Amino acid sequence: MTIPLYQVDAFARRPFTGNPAAVCPLTEWLPAETMQQIAAENNLAETAFFIPLAGEEADFHLRWFTPTFEIDLCGHATLASAHVLWNERGFAKPEITFHSKSGLLKVRREADGRLVLDFPSRPPRPLAPAEHPAALRRSLGPGAATPRAVLASAAWANSTTKSREASTASGVAAPGPSERSSAAGYSAGASGRGGRLGKSSTRRPSASRRTFSRPLLL
Repeated sequence: MTIPLYQVDAFARRPFTGNPAAVCPLTEWLPAETMQQIAAENNLAETAFFIPLAGEEADFHLRWFTPTFEIDLCGHATLASAHVLWNERGFAKPEITFHSKSGLLKVRREADGRLVLDFPSRPPRPLAPAEHPAALRRSLGPGAATPRAVLASAAWANSTTKSREASTASGVAAPGPSERSSAAGYSAGASGRGGRLGKSSTRRPSASRRTFSRPLLL
């Protein structure tokens, strides 16, 4: 079995900059174990896999894997997948809708070539002192100032099987409403209405000349 594998630098205006992601277009899902092994071999922050959907509200079903486990949201690998679909796979519509573990994600291509992605809003929640992660207490050390606020992302708060660190704020003032998911590797604003950011986040992946591919033999 041979499948294509692309590597795309997102958030970049010139080669060998930005945030790289691998993208594997599929016609049907491989076993999760196999996709995990591919992601581990790529050894990039994320490898994205997608399959086409017919007659549904989304065009593709998208999943993301780090080298060690599957995650539920990744912005730059979503943009990289859209870049591959438009520049390498002949997708014609001006907007792509992905089904994912984080709901529907829409990417549109503007007239100047920029890609615009609408991120979900996942506000963090404050942790009570008794809930502060042990790793945070150890890192601050004995006698350290007490953090004014410790915020946990939804990914951290809902995880019972994977070790994920909470976002923290230990300065003189509490942070604004934002979250960081250490597994996904990016920050996303938490404001907005209807489960979406009030304003879409605009990103521009690299030119297609930086995208390269190779066949993957299974």
